[in-house]
Amino acid sequence: YYVKKYDNAKKKYITVATVEASSYTIKNLKAGENYNYAVCAFVKAAEGKLSSSESKISCSTDPSKVTGLKQSSSSSGTVTLKWNKVSNASSYTVYKYNAKTKKYEKFKTVTKNTLKIKQNAASSVKYRVRAVTKTKWGDNYGANSAVLTATAGPKKVSVKLSNAGKGRVKISWDKVNGATHYEIYRARSGEFKKVATIDAAYKSFTNINLRSGVKYQYRVRAVKTVGKINAYGSYCDKLTIKTK
Repeated sequence: YYVKKYDNAKKKYITVATVEASSYTIKNLKAGENYNYAVCAFVKAAEGKLSSSESKISCSTDPSKVTGLKQSSSSSGTVTLKWNKVSNASSYTVYKYNAKTKKYEKFKTVTKNTLKIKQNAASSVKYRVRAVTKTKWGDNYGANSAVLTATAGPKKVSVKLSNAGKGRVKISWDKVNGATHYEIYRARSGEFKKVATIDAAYKSFTNINLRSGVKYQYRVRAVKTVGKINAYGSYCDKLTIKTK
């Protein structure tokens, strides 16, 4: 049998193999690509080689495995996943782990390499992703990515400000479930800058050595750290206070 591959540049089928068996495996093809092949039978006769007409087929390789799956950001009750783009992928299927069934179940299909997901505040959920190429004869799926445990940001903090003496401001907040610490930011007339990171065991912080009679703005957010990942809650509303 002659095995032929269509050459797009030459615009014709080129013989890539001659085999006696009724099957042939083609290797070292690009992932996520469409290919056209043809096969024809031939016999050796006194007149030379006599061949049949070509039988043609279109086929596609599976896309590459998704890599670089990570948690790129979070806010209260949300988490955003991101991963590296896969060449020729038409979409990506995101799978979510179901703790009850102990299986990964299809969650979302997206065309971009990012997805914002709603989760319970401070909860952790496992995800994995695989690329899909759409063809005339069906969808081809790549291998699943590595599993990512994504943690949503804790709930928004409820904060109060009060004067604690000359040039001193006390920031108080209600405890947020799941938070491992709190971040406090301050601004006077420009950008907010972090002034303190407070362990979850505490519910207040006194900012000292401030200028007297000056207005300051504060905002606070709860954070949950899981391994090397920080899941950030949403900032509280900006609060303003004038120092004594």
